Amino acid sequence: MAEQISKRNEEEHSTAMSILDATESGNPDNTKGLIHDIVDRLFMDAGVEKERVSQRGEPYSIADEAYNEFASWFDYPRD
Repeated sequence: MAEQISKRNEEEHSTAMSILDATESGNPDNTKGLIHDIVDRLFMDAGVEKERVSQRGEPYSIADEAYNEFASWFDYPRD
């Protein structure tokens, strides 16, 4: 759906445009910057803390894992 609105006003569809930009970037290092606001909003709306601590006491971020999954989505084999 985001591709269908790519020629419309970017401000009106900022979430879609951010996702398109992140998808078309080709640079996984840019992904976090391009979709950071979206991920923050999703966690805030869900009432979920994105920063966690493992049973071993090591801090980690669920959001960082979301960025990594998004960046590698097209690397998964297709059936």
